Amino acid sequence: MQEIIKKIIAKISQDKCDYPEFLNSSCKAFQISDKNFHEIKKSVSTSNQERNLIFIDGGNLEIIKAPNLSLFFNRIYYCIYEKNKRVKSEKKEFYTLITAENKDNKLFFNAEVHWTKNRSDSKQFSFEALDKTLSYGKNTVDISDIGNAARKLMELHLASEIISKNKDSILVLDRNLEVKITYEDKMMEKLYETAKKNNVVVCALPKTSSLLTKNGNSINALLNQIGPESEWYYYPVADINDKELRADMYFVKLNKKSNYVFRFDVYKEQKYDAVELLSLLAENSKDPVFLGYPYGLIEADRFARVSNKESDFLRMQILIKLGKNAEKLKMYLASKDAHSILDSVA
Repeated sequence: MQEIIKKIIAKISQDKCDYPEFLNSSCKAFQISDKNFHEIKKSVSTSNQERNLIFIDGGNLEIIKAPNLSLFFNRIYYCIYEKNKRVKSEKKEFYTLITAENKDNKLFFNAEVHWTKNRSDSKQFSFEALDKTLSYGKNTVDISDIGNAARKLMELHLASEIISKNKDSILVLDRNLEVKITYEDKMMEKLYETAKKNNVVVCALPKTSSLLTKNGNSINALLNQIGPESEWYYYPVADINDKELRADMYFVKLNKKSNYVFRFDVYKEQKYDAVELLSLLAENSKDPVFLGYPYGLIEADRFARVSNKESDFLRMQILIKLGKNAEKLKMYLASKDAHSILDSVA
């Protein structure tokens, strides 16, 4: 055990002579330096009083899962803050039906979006069963991953709609701005074009970051150890010239009493005032529920969540409406629910 403790201590020790580690050669990392820490000061510009913050997040749960059939219930929630007070909020709900289909001797998963109310437009996505952005190793894509991917894409789709009606604002996504899955490049492009047209700053603040340094340290933890005792942002991190990450990357500590440092991406192909932007976010990050994290994202996460109780209720509704066909469906579900049976008797 003592040997384990020594190795843990070695891994959590700071080393300033380090660089962020990017697997992508299009990102040229800069050496970590005290000179890159900048205090977040409250902006007093006129625009600081006028620019609203828009926060958006999504949640979902799988109601039905078989190898060839899946049904998700999704909820996406957004809220708008003006002068640090919520002025609007709304949730959008929809089902995602995923089915397996053979096209030209290739297996595909088709995802269809069905709104619960107030909308008649539909959205469809089709993924190859061996989609490299979603599969693991040599395995085919897990059908559940298609549902999660569709929800992420719909978040971007709805974000574009929201900012088209809210000009001169700041959009904050609960993710980073890196394109990772099929269709995401198109969704991002639409979002960026809408943002430029409506003078909206697109930024992203993920809850977690797995970015390491060349010495195998966590860059978030390292910067937290060596950073000043104040609200700060760390920039620059790297020179990024990548079509899949069209962003300026920062790391931020939004409250001096917080234990958390977050990665923060801003779409770089538009004009923005970093001081104004981070000042507004710091003002929104004072709630003791999660000190140093924007309350707008806490709210969006809370109201976008789908509970297990809701999922069970919706599953029962589906089975009732299927009538006699419910027994046939249960035969398909049996292919995937062995783990849940064992969990219930553990």
